[in-house]
Amino acid sequence: MASRSIKLSKPDLSTIKFILVLVMIALVPFSESIKTISMYLAFAVMLAQFYSKEIKLSLTPMHWGFLLLIVSVLACSLFADNPAKSLRGIRDILLYSTVFFVASSISNEKHARAILWAFYISTTAAALIGVAYVIQSGGRVEISQLRNPNYIAVYMVIALTSMCSTIIFSDRETWRSKVLLGGMGLLVLTAAILAVFRAPFLGFALFIFALLYAGGKRRKLLLYAAALICILLFASFLYSPMWSKLITTKSLVARLYLWEYAFDVFKEHPLVGAGIDHFKCYIPPGVPDAGKTYYDAHSLYMNVAAQMGLLALTSLVFIIVGFFHEFISAKKLSGFGESLKYGALGGFLVTFSGGLFDTTLHHGHAVAFALLMGLFVAHRSQTEDKLAVHDKTGEGDLIS
Repeated sequence: MASRSIKLSKPDLSTIKFILVLVMIALVPFSESIKTISMYLAFAVMLAQFYSKEIKLSLTPMHWGFLLLIVSVLACSLFADNPAKSLRGIRDILLYSTVFFVASSISNEKHARAILWAFYISTTAAALIGVAYVIQSGGRVEISQLRNPNYIAVYMVIALTSMCSTIIFSDRETWRSKVLLGGMGLLVLTAAILAVFRAPFLGFALFIFALLYAGGKRRKLLLYAAALICILLFASFLYSPMWSKLITTKSLVARLYLWEYAFDVFKEHPLVGAGIDHFKCYIPPGVPDAGKTYYDAHSLYMNVAAQMGLLALTSLVFIIVGFFHEFISAKKLSGFGESLKYGALGGFLVTFSGGLFDTTLHHGHAVAFALLMGLFVAHRSQTEDKLAVHDKTGEGDLIS
C-alpha cells in the first residue's frame, strides 16, 4: 500500500490572535485570569506575525505614549520608597497597553466587527447581572471583576458610546441588529445610571456634542443626538439617587482637598513621582468625608502627577495628541470605519474628560478604551494603504 504523506497546514496566526482577543474582551467583566492569559497569548501571536513579516508595525504617537507609560512605571518604581509595591502597578498598565498594540494590528474588518459584538454582548450580560443585583438587594450596581461602582459606570458608558456609534454609522448592520443593539444599549445605560457616578456622563455629553457638530452636515445625526439627550435625562430623572447627585457639589469639596495634597506630592517628586500605590491622603475634620483615607487622587491627571511625575504626564500628552491627530486626519472611511472612529472618540472622551474627576485609566475600563483605540488605528491605517494603492494604480474600489 502506498504511503500517504500528510501535509500540515501553516497555522493561521491572524485567526488565532482574533480568537484570543475575542475571549479576552468577552471575559473582562467575568474572569481576571483568563482575560489576562488570553491577552498575553494574543500579544505573543502578534510578535510571531511581526517576526514572520506577516504584519508591519507602524508606531504612531499613541503607540509611543503607551510605551512611555510603561517606562514611567519602571522609573517611578526605581525611586519609590517601596519599589516592589510600585512595580506591581506595571501589571495593569502592561495589560491595557498590550490590548492597544494587539488591537492596532487587527486589520480584518470581520474580525473587528466580531470583537465589537463580543464586547457588546458581554457588557450587556454584565449589566443584566448588575441591574438584577440592585433589584434584589438595593444599593448600587455590583459586578466583581469590574471592581467598584465608579469603575462599572465608566466601563458601561464607554461600551454605550461604542454601541451608539455602531447604530448610527455602521453600514455592516441590518435594521434588526441595530434595534437589538439599541435594546442592549438601554440596559447598559440603566446599569451605568444605577452605579450613581457622574464623571463618565461628562464624556457621554461631550460625545453627544460631537454628534451634533458632525450633524451639521447630516440631519440624521442631529436626530440621534437629540434622542440620546432625551433618553439620558429621562432615565436620570426616573432614578432619584442619580438625579440628586447631579445637583450636589459635596464630593467636589473633598476632591479639591485631594488634588491639593496630590500637587504637594508632585512638587516633592516632580520627575518620576512618589511611586505607584504610594498615594495616601487622610481627610481632616471640617471637610466632607472627614476621617476617610483615600489611596488615589480621584483625578487621572493629579494621580499620575503625584505617583508617576512628569514622565508619565508626557505619555498622556502623546496619547491625547496622538488620538486627535488620528481622528482629525481619518478621511474617506467606510460606514464601519466611521463607527470605529466615533466609538474610539466616545472611549477617549469618557476616559480623559471623566479623568478630571476620577482615575479612569486602569482596570477593565482601560482595556475597553485601549481596544477601541487600537481597532480604530488599525482600520485607519488599512484605509490609508488602500488610498495609497489607488493613487498609484488609479484602479479598484477604495472602500467596500
